[in-house]
Amino acid sequence: MTESQFIEKNKKYWQELENILERKDNDPDKLHNLFVKVSGDLAYASTFYPKRSVRAYLNQLTQKVFDSMESKKTVWSIVPIKRFFSEILLKEVYRSRKAFVFSFVIFAIAVLIGIVSSANNPDFLRVILGDSYVEMTDTNINEGDPMAVYKGSEQSDMFFGITINNIRVAFLAFVLGLFGTLGTIILLMHNGIMLGAFQYYFYSKGLFITSFFTIWIHGTIEISAIIIAGAAGIILGNGLLFPKTYDRGTSIQMASKRAVRIVTSTIPLFVIAGFLESFVTRLTDIPFFAKALIILISLAMILYMYVYYPWYYNKYIDDTPIDDQSNPTNDKPYQYEEFRKRTLGQSIQNSLSQFRAFMGQYYKHALSKIFIVFIIGITFYQLFLAEIINYDKNDIVLLSYKHGGFFLFTLFALGIAYAYMIIIMIYNKIKLTSKNKMIQLKYVFPSTLLIILLPFSVFYFVGNLWIIVLLLVLPPHYISALIQKISKNGTGSWPSLSKEYSRAGYSWIIAIIGFSIILFFHLTLTFSIIGSLGSFFFDFISWHDIFSGHNVTHVLIMTTVHLFIFFFILPMYIYLMLNIYYSSWAAHDAIDLQKRFEGFGEKSTIFES
Repeated sequence: MTESQFIEKNKKYWQELENILERKDNDPDKLHNLFVKVSGDLAYASTFYPKRSVRAYLNQLTQKVFDSMESKKTVWSIVPIKRFFSEILLKEVYRSRKAFVFSFVIFAIAVLIGIVSSANNPDFLRVILGDSYVEMTDTNINEGDPMAVYKGSEQSDMFFGITINNIRVAFLAFVLGLFGTLGTIILLMHNGIMLGAFQYYFYSKGLFITSFFTIWIHGTIEISAIIIAGAAGIILGNGLLFPKTYDRGTSIQMASKRAVRIVTSTIPLFVIAGFLESFVTRLTDIPFFAKALIILISLAMILYMYVYYPWYYNKYIDDTPIDDQSNPTNDKPYQYEEFRKRTLGQSIQNSLSQFRAFMGQYYKHALSKIFIVFIIGITFYQLFLAEIINYDKNDIVLLSYKHGGFFLFTLFALGIAYAYMIIIMIYNKIKLTSKNKMIQLKYVFPSTLLIILLPFSVFYFVGNLWIIVLLLVLPPHYISALIQKISKNGTGSWPSLSKEYSRAGYSWIIAIIGFSIILFFHLTLTFSIIGSLGSFFFDFISWHDIFSGHNVTHVLIMTTVHLFIFFFILPMYIYLMLNIYYSSWAAHDAIDLQKRFEGFGEKSTIFES
């Protein structure tokens, strides 16, 4: 039978199935009969017309049936939101009360440090707030309007800008808990010192009362929300540092879900604070009574939501432990299918699940060891070799030949290859025993190192922009696929380079988009941390003259931050690239559909009303 005859004979059945799917017909019998017919046509087309468009069309049509069966109707309801704020959050806040106290104490100590430092050294304020801000405020004070800074922008623009920035700070306080609580403590200290220095500045100008009753209109909620977000970061960090009876991966997973509950609750608080700062704080002429009333109402709301009512609820209304359905168990390890067609969104979601499930193993067997080696290596390099480099402290592109030379290139290449090896071993479900790691080091590590040298050399020696050119020549998931297959083979033998290149080409554009999404998150996280902590630490260290050779100290701090974030994010790149690779392969060759055909023997009741 020719292809045109085959199409003419069967197209009415294909069209009928498409019509049923489009109008979401609830007749399971008709759907089942048509699906069996079309799946048989797909098998026939795969045999006799494998490279023709009819096979791709039937492949897509049968996939639509499975997508319809697996999709769930989303019902929007306010009930889950109401339950979160009226029950789950109250229990979580009460359970995490020690983290809240710790966050508050750290912030309070930082405020005191800011006040004392400003009182003892007039230059401290300029170090913390910056020359331009101090000079602008001095000008406003001389012109008789010390709070004019809150009148400089249009209200709606100011509202959105402030709210987004505050949410970013809360997210950063949460994420920095991944540095083992230290990052969150640093952020709390940074903001607390700034607040103390800021308030002392107005006190020294005889404007404490004026500034207090203006700034704290929005600051009561804003500062409280930062402390609450800090508590979330501390919970996350404690999950990493103190796993108790759980393995570290399970502990991180549990702590992250607890912390997310708390940091999520700060979003409406930042919206309220942004509104007050944009529309109310600028009204500097309103009576002190009105300002005091807003501050007291804001304070009462915070104390009620996060102190009194959680205690009262757990003490007198419901003292049962929180129903933590997210507690993972080790007897049901995360399962995933390689050969399954997924959308880009589903691949990203699957990668996040893999990242969460395997992070503990990766941290134990790779990240912790690499980090220690790098700190020793970078410290040695910066202290003894880097002084010869003409370094500009405003240049934050540190992972390059300009600042690292061949020494750091070698260190980074070995570290990336080792991390890649461990991540792929986890992906291939190879037990991370000493024997297996030695086998992989002997047979797989040299090949892995050779493969990653090309992209890493472009990044390190040529420049970041050339990565774009490399992505247009080499599919980003091609590298991960090669290493994964070499590791699975276990002997170091390479698969067919041309065949793997061809398979990676099926989803080249999707892989670039996925790579760009992870890269955007990577850069956002990096620059958020660098912007919030890097300059502060460098200025603080320089001001106190803790180390000699400020440029070396700054390079050491920035390089350490860059390297930790890079190796922390690396599994997400690899998992996403592998998921996209196998998804496109499954879609092109209909592998997952053929597997599911075998189990499609009885009529489905999924579509019954």
